[in-house]
Amino acid sequence: MAPVLMRDLSEQAGFARVFSRFVSVGLKDAVIIHADSIVADWHLGGEDRVNYIFSCTKSFLSALIGIALAQDLIPTVDQPIVDYFPELPHMNPDRRYQAITIRQLLSMTSGIDWPPMTRAKSMYDQMVKSENWVEFVLRRPISYEPGVHFNYNDGGSHLLSAILSKATNVSALTYAQRYLFPHLNISRAKWKDNHGINLGGTGLHIRTIDMAMLGYLYLNKGRLGRDQVISEAWVKESTQVQAEGHPQWFGKYGFHWWVSPRAHNSIVDMYFALGSHGQYIFVVPGKDLVVAFRRKPGSRHDVILPRNLLFEKVLPYIK
Repeated sequence: MAPVLMRDLSEQAGFARVFSRFVSVGLKDAVIIHADSIVADWHLGGEDRVNYIFSCTKSFLSALIGIALAQDLIPTVDQPIVDYFPELPHMNPDRRYQAITIRQLLSMTSGIDWPPMTRAKSMYDQMVKSENWVEFVLRRPISYEPGVHFNYNDGGSHLLSAILSKATNVSALTYAQRYLFPHLNISRAKWKDNHGINLGGTGLHIRTIDMAMLGYLYLNKGRLGRDQVISEAWVKESTQVQAEGHPQWFGKYGFHWWVSPRAHNSIVDMYFALGSHGQYIFVVPGKDLVVAFRRKPGSRHDVILPRNLLFEKVLPYIK
């Protein structure tokens, strides 16, 4: 059973005034959890609706991989992905594919050819228009030796979802509904799929409070109440630097989490989930703080605005 957080909304009016100033740049929802209390729960229109969280989906998928590892359904992140796709050598003759591991999919270092983030939408569109999304990815060429170069890749995330389904014999959504969502009090969720494989890089629809609760679980090192939902070791490993990421934009990269230490952002040590157009789950351990933001789809250049809102307006409120 999910714990019921205290609600201390004494600062709600102040936060609402701040958030209302950002409506013009697309802000729709904000939930802040500080010191085991919900201190802001603000929604344009008044209701926290189930909606698309874009690539924040990746961090939920990472959590599910961690749970499957703890249950010994996945032996190790260093397992080659060809173990789950025995058809791979017949579909793609490049032997480098057989060296790709789960670890490399998680850290976006698989080497599978994919356009950079600024031009990746066209490839994503091709994938979801194809008849079989897993086969679409497995037929992509290899651009780099596995484990060498960071390249943000929705296709690799979809392979992770397929691996999870093969390891657990259920879809990622069903697995989440059994082992993750009840702990976070998530009762309404949708997740796009193809041939029963949920879209690994995106596609999950939940509420803003649900996003914040994943951050709260990680802030508490994988434990909620008496339940160790995700191992503390997995929380630590997946939120540490595993790849170069995009330091000039967002920071380094962990296992489907972005990592931005104070040395990078000049403000605070944190890690976060990031979805297209500026959907965020910020976790700031040193401040005992989780912040979830949602924005309307808009210019990709505005993706950084919620981070500025965190630094300039939210952190000054937090004692």
